[in-house]
Amino acid sequence: QDVKDLLHSIDVVIIDEAHGAASEGLWNVVRFCSASYRFGLSGTPFKRGDKQDLKLIALTGDIIYRVSNKEMIEDGVSVPTEIVLVDIEKPEIRGPQEYRDVYGVGITYNEFRNRAICEITDRYHSEGKQVVIMIKEIAHGNILNELLFSYKEGAYIPHEFIHGSTSLEKRTEILEDFKKGILGVLITSVILDQGVDIPNIDVLILGGGGSSQIRSLQRIGRGLRWNENKKKLTVIDFADRTHRYLAKHSMDRVNSYANEDCFTIDLVNGDEVSTFKL
Repeated sequence: QDVKDLLHSIDVVIIDEAHGAASEGLWNVVRFCSASYRFGLSGTPFKRGDKQDLKLIALTGDIIYRVSNKEMIEDGVSVPTEIVLVDIEKPEIRGPQEYRDVYGVGITYNEFRNRAICEITDRYHSEGKQVVIMIKEIAHGNILNELLFSYKEGAYIPHEFIHGSTSLEKRTEILEDFKKGILGVLITSVILDQGVDIPNIDVLILGGGGSSQIRSLQRIGRGLRWNENKKKLTVIDFADRTHRYLAKHSMDRVNSYANEDCFTIDLVNGDEVSTFKL
């Protein structure tokens, strides 16, 4: 009863990362509020295209003001962004398989693709750039965590890997080291998809694939923040052509980038990532 009384006493509700308001927990809280004024803030509010969008509208109403990435870049709030798609065509995955199996072979355990990630990381790290590698699965992070030390003879790329099981204290320490430039390379799981401000990211490597427009743009948003020492953000994504499922997802991501009408998009052959020039 005390909780209900509290919710009924609230006059104004402000929901950050409002695209998550349709989740069962937050939905059940906000819908009991009697607030006449409700504000939802999100960089990706209505991109799901399902009933979850309707639930968000029910809580906050429709969009009343929109600021695009293009406007923020033009106004100097965000940095110019270039997206480099690395063409991945190895190994060829044959036959109709379950998506989970295809994802494992084509992304998580794909030696060719993982080596490309390491080569790209090595190149930018040697130039003094701050690099973040985003992945979906812990197993994938563990593989890259080892490969960055061993993918070639003499390889040594100091880095850290943080994920949901990393203690909050350790996670905070690692993020602070990265923000200060003490740590140059960071592998991270979906815990950094939203709600974390790291303005000094120079290069963002999206290693996890997937088709979600929301997650793709949220991840890029980690590096869009303006920084006085940063002239641009380089985003590395992958044109996964090893299986039709992965190719479709890559195309979905490319379309979401193109729809922003402010990112430059280039394609690089996966066999030549160690020498590509922009």
